[in-house]
Amino acid sequence: APRRSLVTGQCNILMGLPADPAAQTAAALAPTTPPYSTGYRLIGALQRSIATSPTDLRNARIGVERQSGAHMRLEKIGSDLVAYGNQREVLDAVALGEVDARAVWLTDIDRLLQGRVLAVRALINAAPDEPLRWNMAIGVRSADADLHAALNRAIGDLDAEGRIEAIFARYDVPHFPPFADR
Repeated sequence: APRRSLVTGQCNILMGLPADPAAQTAAALAPTTPPYSTGYRLIGALQRSIATSPTDLRNARIGVERQSGAHMRLEKIGSDLVAYGNQREVLDAVALGEVDARAVWLTDIDRLLQGRVLAVRALINAAPDEPLRWNMAIGVRSADADLHAALNRAIGDLDAEGRIEAIFARYDVPHFPPFADR
């Protein structure tokens, strides 16, 4: 619905547009230069990241939140998935041994692993796992070239001044610069 609002002119920009071929950005939308990236980490019973080769991801039984980005991406590569209603249920499934690992949204790591200080410290600044990461941009209608250019200039200026990273730090959210491979 938000993309439709942008394309139909009900709004001028769409914050948080995945700038990723897997997101199937409509031709009517032009993503800006990505100011940051995001994604998921695969966390095992010992709160350690597991291997993420295609073979590992197909052989491990992975708990995911239903209809999440991790669910959709891992399903595409044929992973053995168990879908749960929310991230807390996925965490419980690992603890009970129902799954080998869980995909955790990076901004939720601190909250979900509360009380496990060492695990949080080890993971909070860890980049998203390769198949579970993407860059985020601001979406603009392709026809709005001037707005697109202005937003790209603003993103460049904010990034050069360190203000994008500072915004993330203010809210205690890990900041990951855009991935060059995306």
